[in-house]
Amino acid sequence: MIKKIAEACELFYLHFAVKGYEWFQQRCVRKQFYQDPHYKALDQALLKGPNPYRVKEAFPYGETPLCSLKKIADRCGLKASDKVVDLGCGRGRGVFFLAQHYGCEVVGIDMIQPFIERAQRLECHGLKVSFVCEDMRKFDFSQTTFVFFYGTTFSDAFVEELTKAMKALPKGSKIVTVSYPLESLEIVDQFIVSFPWGSGDVYLHLV
Repeated sequence: MIKKIAEACELFYLHFAVKGYEWFQQRCVRKQFYQDPHYKALDQALLKGPNPYRVKEAFPYGETPLCSLKKIADRCGLKASDKVVDLGCGRGRGVFFLAQHYGCEVVGIDMIQPFIERAQRLECHGLKVSFVCEDMRKFDFSQTTFVFFYGTTFSDAFVEELTKAMKALPKGSKIVTVSYPLESLEIVDQFIVSFPWGSGDVYLHLV
């Protein structure tokens, strides 16, 4: 009985800790990124959509906070000339953010069709974005120069197949992964950023 009470208290604490984190992150987003009225309208429209954390097909859902994504993009040298692929883009918040604030071309890939369909319907004001609903292991990476992969829920076998598919990347391309590095690829940087579940290791690979 005492154990069950302790577990319930822990879940209660974690729930409010995450809610507090998300509130603080959104406050930072409003302060740093909402000066552009078009982007503000786009991001708020996205946030007003269905809660991605309650989409059964997407469980467990994870999303990189925009302030953390900016830190990653800055440190990894993302450029306007890059062609970015966000693997497992979810509802696409990171896709729109990178395209808006760095001017690069971004493709979001996810297997959850409602996420992709809704992102495709949003008014993006000329941003160079596109969304694909398919198995990321089948994507043609031959024109990509920058890959972002937040793949904490995928199996080792899946990641191994994905790594083989990314061998089509042009020489000099960059691959960013969260939580773990990819085997057989050169790691040129490693650092820590903040996520709702705590601090996460980020790895930059060079092809």
